[in-house]
Amino acid sequence: SWADASVTIAGDKVLFTPLEVEEKNSRIICLDLLEGTVKDKPVWQCGRNFDLEPADLKREMFAGLYIAGVHEKVVVVVGKEHVAGLNLADGKVAWYVKLPDGDRAMPSGRGFLSKNSYYLPLTSSEIIRIEMNDGQGRIAERTKTREVLGNLVCYDDLVVSQGATELSVFYQRDALPEIVQRRLKADADDAWALARRGDLLLTDGKREEAIKAYRRSNELEPNDETRAALFETLLAALDERFDKELADEAESLIDRPDQRANYWRQMAESLHQSKSHRSAFDCYLKLIDEFQAGAIAGEASSQPGEFERIGAGWNVRPQRWVRSQLANLLRHANEDERADLDKEINQRLEQALDENSIASLRHFIEFVGQHSAADRAR
Repeated sequence: SWADASVTIAGDKVLFTPLEVEEKNSRIICLDLLEGTVKDKPVWQCGRNFDLEPADLKREMFAGLYIAGVHEKVVVVVGKEHVAGLNLADGKVAWYVKLPDGDRAMPSGRGFLSKNSYYLPLTSSEIIRIEMNDGQGRIAERTKTREVLGNLVCYDDLVVSQGATELSVFYQRDALPEIVQRRLKADADDAWALARRGDLLLTDGKREEAIKAYRRSNELEPNDETRAALFETLLAALDERFDKELADEAESLIDRPDQRANYWRQMAESLHQSKSHRSAFDCYLKLIDEFQAGAIAGEASSQPGEFERIGAGWNVRPQRWVRSQLANLLRHANEDERADLDKEINQRLEQALDENSIASLRHFIEFVGQHSAADRAR
């Protein structure tokens, strides 16, 4: 059903989305502000779920969540997979955009209208800007965020995000460059301004320059936020091209278990792609050890039923991911490499058998289940 039943007033129209017990009765209702109904009927109404009827005749169903607002006599409605504009006069579809499905993203909260754009937070840790001009809507910009944002409120040059567990404040993209430039002109070693400059450069796709800005900021005034930004940016660089110096720098920044796991995962992938099979295998083993240590400590992310985000659009159990990666690596290793890797896996099996522990054997099977040695563990 609707996520929000608030009333929206736009000119001489009143829009509301009453909550209904039965889904088939969920709808948007438009009434006249002064008269209410017209001849005992609403001005218009439509169901929460309706056909978008795109031009290519491929039927797509809209599933509404809430009314975002009204822009130039078009009602902006946010749905699970789309954002649609309905004509305020008659409720007919004026335009719609499909949310980025590569990341299987859904709205993570309410967005806000600013000038000709609607800013919507997504579960893929990003904000999309939907530009609305000349009766049409399109996704004009996508900006990554460090966490999944909640309901957004715009105040002066700031955006406030109210999530389930925290309140976060951000500068608007258009206002921040001027603030950063002013502060750096007054003090070239302003750690805060350098970190924000890194954010701006990263948004513009200038990763190497962003790394330099984050690095300098962290040298001047170390803090958890800048440290994490530098670490994540270094990992993103390693994802494109393996570099020993960047890898060593990223490792030196680790101060949380989840960062250590992400580091070994990225190292394993980078080395795997560069066909450094033995080095990649060692990193996969370190990642396995990291998850085992986390499971012993009772960390939620290390439990068998938990999913983790593995790159854009992929949420998998880490045990399954490591298992498939190891199987792929073994398939592509040469005969000598395969012999070394098989030997290491069998040694780990013997260690698990010597411990005489169901938990150790289960852990071995979860991560190395596709190897023939797992049959003995079973």
